[in-house]
Amino acid sequence: MTPATQKRFRVIGIVLARNEDIFIRTAIENIVPACDEILVFDHGSSDGTVAIIKDLAARESKIEFLSIRSPEESHRAIEKFAGSATWIFAVDGDEIYDPGRTKEFCDRLRMGEFAEYFQLRGNVLHVDERSEGEYRGFLAPPSRPMTKMFNFSLLESWTDGFERLHGGKQVFKAPDQPVRRLAISDQYDFAESPFRCLHMVFLKRSSREKSDQGPRLNIADDVSARFGERWKRKIKKFLGLRLSSPGKLKNYRLGDKVTVVDPAFELGSPSRKKEN
Repeated sequence: MTPATQKRFRVIGIVLARNEDIFIRTAIENIVPACDEILVFDHGSSDGTVAIIKDLAARESKIEFLSIRSPEESHRAIEKFAGSATWIFAVDGDEIYDPGRTKEFCDRLRMGEFAEYFQLRGNVLHVDERSEGEYRGFLAPPSRPMTKMFNFSLLESWTDGFERLHGGKQVFKAPDQPVRRLAISDQYDFAESPFRCLHMVFLKRSSREKSDQGPRLNIADDVSARFGERWKRKIKKFLGLRLSSPGKLKNYRLGDKVTVVDPAFELGSPSRKKEN
């Protein structure tokens, strides 16, 4: 594709938050340079999350804050981008992206690179311990990644998602063509990856939480649970017991535990080593 024929893409960040006041400021600030626009949806936070988001939105014109009653609203808000030259970049309140490299990567997307792919996945460290300048956890791969970058230019529509970019019905412009997905992590390790993230999944994410008590249930866990299991979860929640996601415990702790040494994730070349 020559410069004259390149399609100019936009990158729109989509954040869905609920009680995330420990990491949400950094999670959003780190993607501001990479995105043309950022939609931040809050779904019933009762800690300091909303105040943080409103402060960021007041300071940064790219950020729009929206309070929603149900997670489905976060998907309905992006259905309008189907068919347009848009990459949708989904970020959660516990996902800390490398700001410099993410901006450079999104600049490549704007110029049409990877335009033949529907979904891109990056490198991840699922963090379960941290100290000053060090993050310890499990890499993806071999653990499952959770980075979400979708090319909406290939879609005719994507409706009925139970939250942004989850579930629903996808209709592609070229339904007879295979849907191509690319794992950036197949080409790079974490130290060299252009698209990488610290996922604070096993750490305390809200000032309302007492301690690091395991990964939270997500919306998909509730959607996939059987009727009896949902009732058990409601009872445990009523009793004040912490509910952990079985899928995250199973899929985000594979391989050797490693350490990334870096104080603020303004990364140059982080060191990596196996834990003894």
